[in-house]
Order: sequence, then structure tokens, then C-alpha cells
Amino acid sequence: MHAFLIALAIFSLRILDVSIGTVRVLYTVRGKRMVSALMGVVESAIWIFAISKAFKYVDNPMSMIGWAVGFVVQEQRLQTRLRRQQLLCRGLADGRV
Repeated sequence: MHAFLIALAIFSLRILDVSIGTVRVLYTVRGKRMVSALMGVVESAIWIFAISKAFKYVDNPMSMIGWAVGFVVQEQRLQTRLRRQQLLCRGLADGRV
């Protein structure tokens, strides 16, 4: 059970880390440099904490799986949202929506 909880914690930290990274990039593009810098600090702290847990329990394959799956799940969620927004924008531009 301990191995599962460690993997779940790493999984959750990776989802949080990737989410903050995406929002940070959006703030950077919008020119909000101070907010982006602060988010970068938080993102880095979460990433360092997550990677330290993953390496501390490197002998446990569940922790590595938690790391990888946390990244993939969040990336897939973000890509799905971006695709929906692109389709909506294309529909609005073409007058179909």
C-alpha cells in the first residue's frame, strides 16, 4: 500500500507541475512577466520535490510509473482542450458556429 501512495503522490505532483507550466507559458505570452516568474518558481519547487520522491523510491517501479503517467495524463487533457478551442475558433471564423 505504501508504494501505491508514493506513486499516487508523484502522479498528483506531476499533474500539478505540468498544469502550472502550461498556465505560466500563457502568462508569458500575454506579457505578464512577474506572474510568470512567480509561477516558474512554484513549478520548479513542485518539480524538484516530485523528482526527489521519484528518485528516493527509484527501486519501486510504481513511483516511476506514477511519474510517467502523471505527465501523460495531463498532457492529454491539455491537448484535448486545445483541440476543442481550435475547432471552435475555426468554426467561428468560417461562420459555422
